[in-house]
Amino acid sequence: MRVGSLFTGVGGFDLGFERAGMECAWTVEYDKQARSVLRKQWPDVPHYQDIHDVGRSLRPIQHEPRDRNMSDAKERERGGPTNFTSLPAG
Repeated sequence: MRVGSLFTGVGGFDLGFERAGMECAWTVEYDKQARSVLRKQWPDVPHYQDIHDVGRSLRPIQHEPRDRNMSDAKERERGGPTNFTSLPAG
């Protein structure tokens, strides 16, 4: 499973997720020094300073509605789950 990390800090939670078998897909951290630690720990992962920047590089993915009788559009209208995944590089 790939996970994105918001308000990452120096990546403590991300390291734990990684040890649990997950893969860090991207991070968002405002602090410059913390981002330098993240770049060393995860050099091949995109690191963003602003949460708005990561939103521009994500796309929605299909998900199964909680209510099987409800269409995805209706579920989104009522505020149901929205899942995102990172776009492929390149």
